[in-house]
Amino acid sequence: MNKTITKVFLSLSMCLCYTAGNVSNIHAASLNTSGVKTEYEMLELQRNKGNSGSSNILSNGDFEQGSKKWTIKNDAVITNEKDGNENKGFTHSQYYGVVKGADSTLSQKITVSSNKNYAAQARVKIGHAGESVRFVVYDDSNTLFKESVVGYDESLKGTYQTVNININSENYTQLNVALIGVNGDVCVDNVIFTPFTSKGIMDPGVVEDGDFVNRSNRWKTTGDGKIQKHEGNDSGYLLSWSGNASVYQEVSLKPNTEYTLKADVLIAKAGAYGFLAVKTPNVENLNPAVEKTVKCTKDQEWTWQQVELKFNSRNNTSVSVCFLKWLDNADRNQNNATFMSQMIVDNVELVEGKSEVQEVEDENYTVLWADEFNGNQKNTDSNGLDVDNWGYELGCVRGVEQQHYVKDNANVHINDGKLVLEVTDRKKEDQYKNPRGNRQVIYNSGSVRTHGKREFLFGRIEVLAKLPKGQATFPAFWTLGADFTLDGSINGDQGDGWPMSGEIDIMESIGNPNVVYETLHYNNGSGNGNDDGKYAGNGKTTAITTPGRVIDGEVYHVYGINWSAGKMEWYIDDQIVRSVDYSDDPAALKALDRPQYIQLNFATGGNWPGDAGKNLAGQQFKVEYAYYAQNEKQAASAKKYYENTVSVNAKDMIIKKGTEADLLKNVTLKAGSDKVNVDDYTIDYSIDNEHMFTTSPDLTDESTSNDEARTRVDCLVRTNDPKEIAKLPAGEYNLHISAMHKSKPSVRKTVKLTIVASADYTKLTKAVNKANALDKSLYKDFSKVEDALDNVKYDLDITKQSEVNAMTKALEDAMAGLEYKDADYTKLNEAVNKAKSLDKTLYVDFSAVEDALDNVKYDLDITKQSEVNAMTKALEDAMAGLEYKDADYTKLNEAVNKAKSLDKTLYVDFSAVESALNNVKYDLDITKQSEVDAMTKALEDAVAKLEKKITIDTTDKTDPKPSDKNDQKPSDKSDSKTDTTVKTGDTTNVLPMFVSVIVTLLGIFLLKRKKA
Repeated sequence: MNKTITKVFLSLSMCLCYTAGNVSNIHAASLNTSGVKTEYEMLELQRNKGNSGSSNILSNGDFEQGSKKWTIKNDAVITNEKDGNENKGFTHSQYYGVVKGADSTLSQKITVSSNKNYAAQARVKIGHAGESVRFVVYDDSNTLFKESVVGYDESLKGTYQTVNININSENYTQLNVALIGVNGDVCVDNVIFTPFTSKGIMDPGVVEDGDFVNRSNRWKTTGDGKIQKHEGNDSGYLLSWSGNASVYQEVSLKPNTEYTLKADVLIAKAGAYGFLAVKTPNVENLNPAVEKTVKCTKDQEWTWQQVELKFNSRNNTSVSVCFLKWLDNADRNQNNATFMSQMIVDNVELVEGKSEVQEVEDENYTVLWADEFNGNQKNTDSNGLDVDNWGYELGCVRGVEQQHYVKDNANVHINDGKLVLEVTDRKKEDQYKNPRGNRQVIYNSGSVRTHGKREFLFGRIEVLAKLPKGQATFPAFWTLGADFTLDGSINGDQGDGWPMSGEIDIMESIGNPNVVYETLHYNNGSGNGNDDGKYAGNGKTTAITTPGRVIDGEVYHVYGINWSAGKMEWYIDDQIVRSVDYSDDPAALKALDRPQYIQLNFATGGNWPGDAGKNLAGQQFKVEYAYYAQNEKQAASAKKYYENTVSVNAKDMIIKKGTEADLLKNVTLKAGSDKVNVDDYTIDYSIDNEHMFTTSPDLTDESTSNDEARTRVDCLVRTNDPKEIAKLPAGEYNLHISAMHKSKPSVRKTVKLTIVASADYTKLTKAVNKANALDKSLYKDFSKVEDALDNVKYDLDITKQSEVNAMTKALEDAMAGLEYKDADYTKLNEAVNKAKSLDKTLYVDFSAVEDALDNVKYDLDITKQSEVNAMTKALEDAMAGLEYKDADYTKLNEAVNKAKSLDKTLYVDFSAVESALNNVKYDLDITKQSEVDAMTKALEDAVAKLEKKITIDTTDKTDPKPSDKNDQKPSDKSDSKTDTTVKTGDTTNVLPMFVSVIVTLLGIFLLKRKKA
């Protein structure tokens, strides 16, 4: 159902409950919720405020609480308007009722004892003739028991008159009292309904036949209670082998009067106990309960004890004084001393003390904390639970119960604005025998508590809850001392164990959701570990009779305590069901009047409820809200306590795995006042592994059985030891910090300790290695990579993984943004330039150079330097492989041939030609063409400069007669004489020629000398 719609229905149902007279809310003026926004108002606890000083069992009979408890129909009203009769005899104080005409009705349902005489009375005012009213008593089926019709009485002149009805309740336990209009408007006030005995109204404060001598019929019994002789005297007797026996007598009391109930009690067996009590006439608990536990030690066996019970009658005017014993069925066995013991009571006496005005309880409450389980808190876990206020109790914890507490969503979850604790079947392979007894753990269930996170001291603590049902379902709402050592999860030196830390069972149920139990547990102060405090154990059983609230078709009830210093009241809905004043017990004050934490759990089976049913899976314990509120007096008591102690200031901690951490370094204590010296406290801690609990862990190879699957919470570190801290694996832990005092309860604060492994450096390390492997000389700007490397931090833990990831990304981005330098083209450019400067005509084959030039690629970066180098080499190799063409020897060959064809003997000096010939070099290539040309020129010049020798012919050169030249023949040298004459080609005069020869020779001579 939608949460808003739920609120509307709740508001309507609560209004209906008001008119039915069963539920009443504190008025807005009385409930200060300014500190906490809450969904519901807290109920006002009923203390029978109306008609104080009378014997009335009808509530609000004087209408001073408005319409509370009254059902109003057909124009009837309750008003405080003045009616003009304030000075005429009887007057009402402020409010009164008015019935207006036919069937206008004011009615109230009351609880009565069966077969008992009662008197009903009302005051009515009828102002005019013809007006009348019916005063009636009837049952739920509208069967009329009795009525009285009252009309106008002239003699009364419109003043109030009294109307009475006497009845016997027969077999009924609930009746209705009503005033029903007949004619006109009739005022009504001071309606009462009071019990009578057959002798009339009982004499106040008298127990008849208190020594049982007369065996008076005023004494009655229930169960195995008897009136019989003991050592010759009649006494009240509770038989052995019984868990249900009582002897009681109905007596009348004055309201708001102090009484002392006295009796002599004898109990046969040590360890047995009975109750001296004041009950309702039909032997039910008063509201609040009045009783005293009478115990028997070994020395007290078969010995008379004088017992006194002091109480205030409050508004009770008819009660039963009672001696009884009562045990639940599970405890009715021969191992129980109470069951096996006889008990005797005698000399019962009721002594009246002073009458006094009952102190009015302050109903002005301020809500200090509330959890409405709507999942809107800032720090909720996957189950929706507010982990700032709640933690989990886990594993197999106590007793011989049959559930294993887990934190699975199936067992603990927030659903539709409710905390749900649900039982589920435990897997067969995970079931095991409870180590504390012979019961099989067959279910998983849930348990949550505020230990170490939120504590409570004095005030009203309540939940609105729907209880499960089924064989041995065992839900509970309870408290334990804030310094409780959690059944071993905390070092016992750092707090108190059970029951020294105190336990308040606000509500327990064992199968029947309509019957609950309220109990205190604490030690008598001896420290022996026994639950033997004066008011400890033996809780009260309450059958729920209030209608509760219907939410989504299910019935919810309020279960709570109203806790003041030295006093505890339990209530269900608006009805107080038990009250214990333990102000006279120092052990109770020490154990109970200290900060407590609250716990909600759903157990199954155990020694008390018996074996759990086999079909409990799916049963749910639902909690609509939890509240904590204080009135002014309770707040003052709490303030006084906290002024005399310290508070622990600590925050959640995170450390790196393997660190020898000083976990108390930042923990401080704050004194509650200047009366406290923080140096009187020592601080220590314990660490448990609640947060690492796993419902069904994988079993390791070292496991010997499925016992591992039980899973549990262990105390891993028991004191401040950094070396032990360093051994803890990574994970989350509870760090329970305790401030200890030699004479005061420890002060506890629980924070989360997170031990983290190193951050994952895998990617960062890879990136760093990659960056370090880079040759920064290859890049245009490597500074960003260098900066990213400089910013790398090591030794960060996993909580700083995001920083590690950021460093990785920064480095990877810097590398991704790198730009390579351009490749070095210097040598290639030189080679290209060189190649291009070549005259390809000089070479035999220039095509390899041209191909190499064609293959040149520009704009390559430095990573392609090898390619550039290869192009350079290819070009250089191509150029190196060039072969020049041969030089042109044509002219030189011609010159050589010409020179060689000369007859050197004909020349004056042929040496220059010979030298030029000797200097001729062959096999020169075209690049040496100039040399070839020079050799050609030198040779040609040498030839050109040849001078023939001058020959003087001494023979007669006179021409003979002309003859035919063809007939001329040279003479044979051997036959002629040497011709020493100069021969010429003509007959020119020889003298000039001779001179010329001489001159030439002289010039040659001089030239040679010059050269020389």
